[in-house]
Amino acid sequence: YAVPDPDHASNDRSVARGQFAQVLMDMQLVRLNFGTFALHAVLMAMFTQIPFALRDNGLAAERHWVVYFPVLLVSILLILPFIRQVDRPGRVKPLLSAAVVLLVGAQVALAFTQHALLQLCIAMTFFFAMHGGGFFSVDRMMRKEV
Repeated sequence: YAVPDPDHASNDRSVARGQFAQVLMDMQLVRLNFGTFALHAVLMAMFTQIPFALRDNGLAAERHWVVYFPVLLVSILLILPFIRQVDRPGRVKPLLSAAVVLLVGAQVALAFTQHALLQLCIAMTFFFAMHGGGFFSVDRMMRKEV
């Protein structure tokens, strides 16, 4: 396996006037960028808040893996049927919408389950599963656009 040599290399790295503004004004890219930013902001906020919630539920920091490991395993199992469905024609947009609704629902549940460990774990599981479901839906949508 080797990297093939390009047939021709272009040294032209100039950008035509207006191309940058055109990219900035592309509403599909704006939505994609905002969605990615918002999802990562929520994920970062969750990872700064959840450890405190686990601690407040009596779980020492060195035992947090006891929650995170099963939560991630179950969320992967929940996402597998979703991944199989997203490849079918006409299923991407409805599945993405469902993922967003369930993701918001999981986030609301996380806000109200800070002091109940089992409910917190269930909300985390759905959050991670729908986070992945949204990712796969957007990935499929972008691949079909290209």
